Amino acid sequence: MIRRNSRLLRLLAVLAALSVAGAACGGKKDDTQPGALESTTTSTIPKGPDTVAARLHKNLDALLQEHVALAAATTGAAIGGRSEELTAAGSALDANAVALTAEITAVLGPDPGKEFDGVWKQHVATFKGGAAQAGSDLNTFPSAFGAFINSALPDLSASSAAELLRQHLSELKNVVDAQAAGDQTKAYTSLRTAMEHMDAIAEPLTAAMAAKFPEKVSGNPKSPAAQLLTTLNSGLQEHVFLATAATNAALGGRQEEYVAAAAALNDNSNALSAAIGSVYGAKAGTAFGPLWKQHIAFLVDYTTAAAAKDSIKQDKAMADLLGYAQAFGAFLSQASPALTADSVSELIKTHIFTLKDAIDAQAASNQAKAYERIRTAAAHMSMIATTLTAAIVKQFPENF
Repeated sequence: MIRRNSRLLRLLAVLAALSVAGAACGGKKDDTQPGALESTTTSTIPKGPDTVAARLHKNLDALLQEHVALAAATTGAAIGGRSEELTAAGSALDANAVALTAEITAVLGPDPGKEFDGVWKQHVATFKGGAAQAGSDLNTFPSAFGAFINSALPDLSASSAAELLRQHLSELKNVVDAQAAGDQTKAYTSLRTAMEHMDAIAEPLTAAMAAKFPEKVSGNPKSPAAQLLTTLNSGLQEHVFLATAATNAALGGRQEEYVAAAAALNDNSNALSAAIGSVYGAKAGTAFGPLWKQHIAFLVDYTTAAAAKDSIKQDKAMADLLGYAQAFGAFLSQASPALTADSVSELIKTHIFTLKDAIDAQAASNQAKAYERIRTAAAHMSMIATTLTAAIVKQFPENF
């Protein structure tokens, strides 16, 4: 049974509703109608994907999603007794915490930023101790985080913020428990759920920041354009984390984990296809799926060749991937006149090369470099999501 990301499904419903509303009023959206996402905002608040609020929403969600992926990688390495990977994943998790603190500090200021840093790093430290220590975090972290958030952003109550963190920890605990039980399928299914949930934290956090600091965080973080930007970025970034988890397991000879990660990656592809279909139509969504999965198959070819140290097959896989970039650019330029085939192709080539760099490091058993490159590859997906969102909003302004 195919599992689709429920955030993407919610987005499909939003876009469909907006399209119907637009058609009913001659193509112009009426923000005063019940149920419209903009009904609680004024027409003077910028709603596009290029606002500070939209970008902050996307950035916080991306960093929180990355936190989950790296935390799961850390506990997985700890449970599996892979000490070099444990150190590398833990270091990447620390670097993610630094980046998240920087985003928070930029809005809240240096003193609240320092307080957040201390609270968050206590939480991060628990994942390096394995399953038992990560589970113990359920009892202490949510209350401390909720108290901090409420003191910095009174619009968010301590209890509601704490509850969001309890859910985050509960979902991560599900991942760790499945890892400890050797149930890789459940571990990766739970991982996708835990990554998806992070927007339930990112969105209200961004909205509270925008309400308290409108001079710093202009725009509406809950607008359809902001949600589209965050959702596409999340889906594309999840693709990177799952793809590199699959290649890492394959190169490490962990077949059960590879199969589970590959299945989760396939579900991610199906969710992205649904999102594309919701915007460009069912035919485009149907065409996107096999095309997108084609580059995953080429990455598998490259990984297999790297494991065998077969440079000829590696070169063939790279040639296939670069040819794919051209085909993907042509596909999106046909769907959206605002995109050129060459510009999309270049973005996909960068995606391919950043993933190649991560796989090469994994094949060389250089876990520190591998995790640095995974973070680079994940961060690059923001460029694709931003470019695609801007083109969609330009092409279908009545929906945004």
